[in-house]
Amino acid sequence: YANLDKTNLKTCYDSYTQRIIALQAAELSGKFEPRTRARTQSDMEMLERIGILQSEIQVLQNQARKESQLNLRVALNTEIQLKRKEIEQLKALIAEYQYGKNNRQSPIEP
Repeated sequence: YANLDKTNLKTCYDSYTQRIIALQAAELSGKFEPRTRARTQSDMEMLERIGILQSEIQVLQNQARKESQLNLRVALNTEIQLKRKEIEQLKALIAEYQYGKNNRQSPIEP
């Protein structure tokens, strides 16, 4: 709390938001490090995408359990694996940014 910018309510709120997102990113990377506003925005986008992918994986897993045709189960499991791979890539990007190995502005393509 002592290191937060408390100039006004907006900067205080932004500082809290940046720290919370950095904490969530630290859960994936294993190291907590305060972030700049641009990095916080890109991390937030990646964390949101990870959450969406995880919910999609859950839906696909439920469909695969209910599916009786083997070829459709294989297709669903293949899609699940692709989504898991995308999650791992996003986690690697967060960790990469966490440790400063990459200085690109936005890792997410529109």
